[in-house]
Amino acid sequence: MIYAIKKSIKADGYPVNSSKYLQAHRIANELELKKYGISRYNVLKNLCRLIPKNELLGKHTKTGQIFISSRVPLQFRSQVLFHEQVEHSIMEQ
Repeated sequence: MIYAIKKSIKADGYPVNSSKYLQAHRIANELELKKYGISRYNVLKNLCRLIPKNELLGKHTKTGQIFISSRVPLQFRSQVLFHEQVEHSIMEQ
């Protein structure tokens, strides 16, 4: 799936304000952990803590378009892409 790089991604609007988001995010985290392992998962988790509170590392739209923050190192973008794809597929059910 194709994604776009953005300088900053605001943590408002869809999907964050959707009622299905918390469940989708939890499941995406679990699958991401299984696929990539605890060490890679923790690197991104720590990166989340370093960015401003109102920003995200990745986000998807209702149409399935995915945005990834330019703050995510190249070697971790596939992991963020996976997470967003899982969230999107769960929220579309």
